[in-house]
Parts: sequence; structure tokens; C-alpha cells
Amino acid sequence: MSNFNDILANLFRSHKNCHGYMLCRILVARECRRLGENNKTIIAGVANYLWKTSTSQEKSEYTDLAQRVKTL
Repeated sequence: MSNFNDILANLFRSHKNCHGYMLCRILVARECRRLGENNKTIIAGVANYLWKTSTSQEKSEYTDLAQRVKTL
């Protein structure tokens, strides 16, 4: 669990500004880079598409995770 908290803490310079969409976008960017895609326009488009088409339950998962990051 502490490893997970360390990863989350390292994702953000300022924990206070973390919100669900930002967390989603960062994780999409990390996955794209892992797959070899570094084009920021493509990454932003994918993140926007995934956020817009996600269900409210999926969005609430990211929002809850963002709240958790704020408490670190």
C-alpha cells in the first residue's frame, strides 16, 4: 500500500490541484508512453475521448482516487 501511495505522490507536484480528469489524463499518458506513443496531441485526444465516454461510476473512481491523492 505504501508503494501505491508513493507512486501517487510522485505523480503530482501539488497534491491540492489534483482532480479526477487530471489523474485520468496522466495515467493515459503513462500508458501511451509505455506503448511507444509520445505525441501529446494524440494523448490529449485519447484522454478526452475516454473521459467523455466514461460512465459516471468510472469518473467517480478517478475522483475518489484524486481525493485520496490530496490527503497524501
